Amino acid sequence: MQTIKIHAPATSANVGPGYDIFALALKEPCDEFEISLDDSGEITIEIENNIQNIPTEVKDNSAGLAALELLNKKNIDKGVYIKIIKKITSGGGMGTTGASAAATIFGLNKLLNLNLSANEMIDFA
Repeated sequence: MQTIKIHAPATSANVGPGYDIFALALKEPCDEFEISLDDSGEITIEIENNIQNIPTEVKDNSAGLAALELLNKKNIDKGVYIKIIKKITSGGGMGTTGASAAATIFGLNKLLNLNLSANEMIDFA
């Protein structure tokens, strides 16, 4: 089973008077991801440090939705296991939802050798 490990940093778009015009990726905190492929055809999400009860149902989780969208649009019949080690506080305006989707797409792009451009990855995330 192929596995990739990714760190996805928190972000802040609340910089100065231009709200959501200028953003920063922070060094810490970072959510950590372990993404693996298998032949199950299912997407499974596990969350470590899930003190905020973030959903693990694929359609209720940004990482799961991003993976589902990519697999469906690219007609890929693989299973995906996503382990998220939460270090970014959810609901605090630090971009944890976006970090989850972006890390998942980045990881799947590498694991599946899709060679997606940055813009294509953004579209899926």
